[in-house]
Amino acid sequence: MQKDPGRATDLMRRGAETNDEAGYSTLACYHYGVALCEGRGVAKAPETGLR
Repeated sequence: MQKDPGRATDLMRRGAETNDEAGYSTLACYHYGVALCEGRGVAKAPETGLR
Protein backbone atom coordinates (compact mmCIF):
# COMPACT_ATOMS: atom_id res chain seq x y z
CA MET A 1 0.00 0.00 0.00
CA GLN A 2 1.35 3.42 -0.96
CA LYS A 3 1.72 6.08 1.72
CA ASP A 4 -0.42 9.15 1.08
CA PRO A 5 0.36 11.90 3.62
CA GLY A 6 -2.28 14.22 2.14
CA ARG A 7 -5.02 11.62 2.58
CA ALA A 8 -3.83 10.79 6.09
CA THR A 9 -3.90 14.46 7.07
CA ASP A 10 -7.38 14.85 5.56
CA LEU A 11 -8.60 11.94 7.69
CA MET A 12 -7.05 13.55 10.78
CA ARG A 13 -8.85 16.80 9.96
CA ARG A 14 -12.16 14.99 9.59
CA GLY A 15 -11.60 13.21 12.90
CA ALA A 16 -10.73 16.49 14.60
CA GLU A 17 -13.99 18.06 13.39
CA THR A 18 -16.05 15.17 14.82
CA ASN A 19 -17.22 15.26 18.42
CA ASP A 20 -17.25 11.88 20.08
CA GLU A 21 -17.63 10.75 23.66
CA ALA A 22 -14.65 8.39 23.56
CA GLY A 23 -12.14 11.22 23.12
CA TYR A 24 -10.78 10.17 19.74
CA SER A 25 -11.57 13.59 18.28
CA THR A 26 -9.19 15.16 20.81
CA LEU A 27 -6.42 12.80 19.70
CA ALA A 28 -7.17 13.49 16.03
CA CYS A 29 -7.11 17.24 16.74
CA TYR A 30 -3.65 16.91 18.30
CA HIS A 31 -2.24 14.91 15.39
CA TYR A 32 -3.84 17.24 12.83
CA GLY A 33 -2.27 20.24 14.59
CA VAL A 34 1.15 18.57 14.54
CA ALA A 35 0.75 17.80 10.82
CA LEU A 36 -0.10 21.46 10.16
CA CYS A 37 2.85 22.71 12.21
CA GLU A 38 5.29 20.36 10.48
CA GLY A 39 3.76 20.52 7.01
CA ARG A 40 3.04 16.78 6.73
CA GLY A 41 0.57 16.22 3.90
CA VAL A 42 -0.44 19.89 3.81
CA ALA A 43 1.17 23.29 3.43
CA LYS A 44 3.05 24.25 6.59
CA ALA A 45 0.80 26.44 8.77
CA PRO A 46 2.15 26.59 12.34
CA GLU A 47 -0.17 29.43 13.40
CA THR A 48 -3.21 27.35 12.43
CA GLY A 49 -1.76 24.17 13.90
CA LEU A 50 -1.37 25.76 17.32
CA ARG A 51 -5.06 26.63 17.59
